[in-house]
Amino acid sequence: MRGARYGVFTGHFLNGLRGSAPGAGGVIRIFGLYDHTERRVVAEQPNQHPVFKAELEENYALARYRGGEVPAAAPPTPPPPPAGFPRAT
Repeated sequence: MRGARYGVFTGHFLNGLRGSAPGAGGVIRIFGLYDHTERRVVAEQPNQHPVFKAELEENYALARYRGGEVPAAAPPTPPPPPAGFPRAT
């Protein structure tokens, strides 16, 4: 991506943190942000497949949307499948 300020993954990740991946109450949570980023990256670059690897017990909050009105909440996002399992479509 010549001339782009960020790579594909980083650009979608930052857009999610800026409010395009809000959950209930305008809270941006780790699984919602990953799901938002992964779907957009794969749609833009079908050969790029982000992987989420972590040992988490909770879908913790990363940020709170501050861009005025809270956008409609996205449906709850289940945790990503373990590594090696295909993602449901």
